Amino acid sequence: MITAGRETNSPRRTARERRDGMGIKRFFKWNKRVADRFWEKCGYSDRRLYHYYDAKVRSLLRPGMLVYDVGGGGDCCYADAKEQVGDFRIVGVDIEDVRIKENAKVDEFLVADITKEIPLPHGKIDMLTSSSVLEHLSDQTAFVKNARASLVDGGVMVHVFPGKFALFAMLNQIISNRLARKILFFIYPNLKGANGFRTFYDKTYYSRFLRLLEENGFTVLDIQCNYYQSDYFGFFLPFYFLSLLWDSLCRLFRIKNLASQLCVTAEKRPDGEEK
Repeated sequence: MITAGRETNSPRRTARERRDGMGIKRFFKWNKRVADRFWEKCGYSDRRLYHYYDAKVRSLLRPGMLVYDVGGGGDCCYADAKEQVGDFRIVGVDIEDVRIKENAKVDEFLVADITKEIPLPHGKIDMLTSSSVLEHLSDQTAFVKNARASLVDGGVMVHVFPGKFALFAMLNQIISNRLARKILFFIYPNLKGANGFRTFYDKTYYSRFLRLLEENGFTVLDIQCNYYQSDYFGFFLPFYFLSLLWDSLCRLFRIKNLASQLCVTAEKRPDGEEK
């Protein structure tokens, strides 16, 4: 009797759970719509620094350059600059061969883990770039050393990446990657199927990354910080407005180590040259 009762009630519970799940998703969607409307009027865009990165790279490009786009799977935002700058060569570097082979904008591709010893031509590369890649590297020191060995004297790196102490980044570091993906796909089901690489945020904040570059033979030419409320919190308005308050205070007091994003341009110093 007890067993029969359980079997009879089980479909009801399942249907009720499905209805509850749909109700929660509708609630999250309503919150997201309100957050999006607020952001359109008052928000501080997370795209600003990506636009700055694109413009910075384009301003440094010259004919005949050899440029390596790290994590260049899928796209290269400045590839069309050849029409204005003249011909230069882009090599896309990614850890997955499927992603990089889909990128028709690069002239050549290389599958490699850039934190390990990799087959980059020593002293031959004019520029290294990356967009939202450095937070996924487990060893920034190894990457910076590899980059320096690969660049010509006076060669430059331009990187844009999220800061280690941004609210969304701290949350990402607290919970497991598997749990984070489950939550993300539940709230934003349209993102299902997207690749998600593990994040480490190794040294990806203002003072530490600056010191890392200077300790390894680079002169920092420019650092831009961005503070914005991540739309990851848009699913629940109290979280969203708390994140807005947090980032507004960080921006007001210019707390660079708490920046949501950084865009860094650095130049390789010749061997033996002082800082």
